[in-house]
Amino acid sequence: MEAKSTAHKAVMSAMVNASPATYRDWPRSLFNLGGRLVSVEVKSGETVPADAVQNLEWWTGLPDNPTTGGLLVHGGKTRFQIKGFDVLPWFLG
Repeated sequence: MEAKSTAHKAVMSAMVNASPATYRDWPRSLFNLGGRLVSVEVKSGETVPADAVQNLEWWTGLPDNPTTGGLLVHGGKTRFQIKGFDVLPWFLG
């Protein structure tokens, strides 16, 4: 477990110190927005079930995680929240 924790810290440190960049681990992406690391998940469906933010909950709940929240982008037309995560339509027009 120690090696995994050390590796996790090294990766997270590299992400925070890089500028500007996107890190992808399908289906999640991490975006460095001016030093603020935000986790984004994309779902193609128009409907969003309540458990759709399960990966975001897991990711943001990791110890020593420098992300400041998460977003879920979906193929629908509505904007709302699930369990404190913003759920946005694929377009913001």
